[in-house]
Amino acid sequence: MSKQLNFFEELLDNKQFFRAHLSYLVNKNYVKGIETQPSLRIELENKITIPLARRRKVDFLKFLKVE
Repeated sequence: MSKQLNFFEELLDNKQFFRAHLSYLVNKNYVKGIETQPSLRIELENKITIPLARRRKVDFLKFLKVE
């Protein structure tokens, strides 16, 4: 892509998408769970895991609870 992730982050609904890491935006509808060992990772419904920045963990947990 020729656009930076910030471009898409601003376009997408912040109640539906979360910037989990420098290179990842996560759609709330596809989050299955969070792995904490050996590192923070988000597990998606399609069995893919992506990193979750340590400094964004608390915000991510709050994001999941907001409906």
